[in-house]
Amino acid sequence: MSERVGQFFGNYQLLRLLGEGSFAEVYLGEHRYIEMAAAVKVLKRMEPEAHEAFHSEARTIARLEHPHIIRIRDFGIEDQTPYLIMDYMPNGTLRSFHTRGTRLSCEQIVKYVQQIASALDYAHQHHIIHRDIKPENIMVEDDGNIKL
Repeated sequence: MSERVGQFFGNYQLLRLLGEGSFAEVYLGEHRYIEMAAAVKVLKRMEPEAHEAFHSEARTIARLEHPHIIRIRDFGIEDQTPYLIMDYMPNGTLRSFHTRGTRLSCEQIVKYVQQIASALDYAHQHHIIHRDIKPENIMVEDDGNIKL
């Protein structure tokens, strides 16, 4: 639903839709003052009684520091709509980086699995369960490493 383009969530203006799923849409955003790009994940509208639970989980996720987990910079709720501000990963997702039918070497697969396992183990140690591991939710860095 790209009709959100141009709207602000916190200090970030939505520039274009990057992707969407059943729970959220992700936009390329830009900070209104420092002109820094970020990924803005806009979740489905949320009833007020769920706001504290969202804030609590977002605070926990924002504290995660791991080389294979995307950093959460900020979060909030605008007009009953929760959002997360995350590092922007311009190389896109694992799905777009390796299109369907691409054959990867065993070494590359092992490298990816080790990075994903390390990130999930770290998240689980902090009582966070991802719930939606798929190539569309794994981002590729410039050096070829990945982040959940």
